[in-house]
Amino acid sequence: MTYSTNTFRSMHQLMYCVPLLFLSLFFSSCPSLSAMNEVVSVPFKRPAFNVKETHLNELYFPPSFLFGFSIAEHQNSGGISSNWTTWENSTWSNGTPHIQRGETSGISSDHWNRYPEDIANMKQDFNVNAFRFSIAWDRIEPEEGVFCEEALQHYSEEIDALLAVNIIPMVTLHHFVHPQWFEDMGAFEHEENIQYFVRFSQKVFEAFASKVPFWCTINEPTIYMFAGYLPLNCVFPPGKGSITSWPLAVRVLKNLLQAHTEIYHALKALPFGDTAKIGLVHQYLKFEGYSYNSIGILPGMMFNNLMNTSVLTFLKTGTFSYGFPCYYYETYTAPEGPLSDFIGLNYYSRALIEFKWSQLSPDASCMPGETMTDMPYAIYAQGLYDTIVEVAELGLPIYITENGIAAKETTDDTRRKMWFTEYLKATSLAVEDGYDVRGFFCWTLNDNFEWDMGYSMKFGLYSVEPETLHRTLKAGSSVYADIIKAARAGKLSTHTSDYLVGNTTQESSVQEL
Repeated sequence: MTYSTNTFRSMHQLMYCVPLLFLSLFFSSCPSLSAMNEVVSVPFKRPAFNVKETHLNELYFPPSFLFGFSIAEHQNSGGISSNWTTWENSTWSNGTPHIQRGETSGISSDHWNRYPEDIANMKQDFNVNAFRFSIAWDRIEPEEGVFCEEALQHYSEEIDALLAVNIIPMVTLHHFVHPQWFEDMGAFEHEENIQYFVRFSQKVFEAFASKVPFWCTINEPTIYMFAGYLPLNCVFPPGKGSITSWPLAVRVLKNLLQAHTEIYHALKALPFGDTAKIGLVHQYLKFEGYSYNSIGILPGMMFNNLMNTSVLTFLKTGTFSYGFPCYYYETYTAPEGPLSDFIGLNYYSRALIEFKWSQLSPDASCMPGETMTDMPYAIYAQGLYDTIVEVAELGLPIYITENGIAAKETTDDTRRKMWFTEYLKATSLAVEDGYDVRGFFCWTLNDNFEWDMGYSMKFGLYSVEPETLHRTLKAGSSVYADIIKAARAGKLSTHTSDYLVGNTTQESSVQEL
């Protein structure tokens, strides 16, 4: 998962304290903005459809579509000696814990030891055919230059267990977590440190490339940058956000994109690199004004330029640029050639901002009639369709690598059912409209450690009993399970052509789930 309640509020605190900053951001980043305008056309009017009026038996997913779960190792197994284990066990200068209620990850749901049970649950209850998980750098390389063969063997056995039940593994190389020794070097604050991440990535790729077809280099570089380096309420390590931290933050984002590029080319040069699919995972968090007047939309434009436009422009053109006039300017141009084989799209909802001359209110996070999640945003499946339309302009295959809801479970788990009903409808409609969406990964399998919020946010489709770690399937999980099973069995609407298979033709039929 991605950004937290505190991160969301920090956006508004930042805008409240430095409102004039937006004008600087807007005019200083016009080159990036204008470049992206050539890449992605953003229609003011959204496509006309209503996910609530689309019936589940009208959904369509091609036979090659990947359905799966997505997890991060640290959130499900804790860590050894990482930037996050250090962060969880330390405090702010005033003694306040970094993590809500002073919680730490511990062993979380203990996926490290219980992965056979988790794999069995995924297959038996959902019949998924894919699983995205991260490989813990701190476990593989606990000391700089010292690689742990036991940890490598552990992942080899987990990958084999997935393949044994026909679940395709998708590996993430960096999901917010790295060894403490790398953090002590300044991590991605320094371009010269990229080499250590490349070396780790090569080591892992050499070990598993013959068995793993999909590789995600970096999970959500903009969130890593935003939550760790921008004011005023940073909630991720290293917690360096301040009113003067913008230059460092943008440098970190530039270095992350450069690291992705160097890893992409390094892995492509290794055995199996020519057939491996390697991509970047981007969280598309769209910032929108609560009203569409010229002032109300300005803050959203500012953040969209940094958090979305800059990254998508880079993937399209190979150039990243961002800065303030007469202050600083970061730019990076990648070597010629492909930058990514696909884009991993993490999408949850959009952030609404209400502008007032006295403040920018954090309360306008839901439009009238919308249903809130436990996170500070609403169920908004229309936004997933809109985002797919925009991201498709990159010309890359799209895998929805994260999508899910934090919702405290009720007897019938209504909100979770609503979420997956509407978001899978939006995905299906995008597929029908010809957009190259090839997979959907639910965030997440088990309730786990949700970064700075500890264990308060319940994204899992299984609840986990804290003492015994027993997994219990939630009532709202039934929608995701039923749609996957129906799609796998060919019981959803079929069409005369499969846009991924190409020459396959099928008789058209509509059957009830």
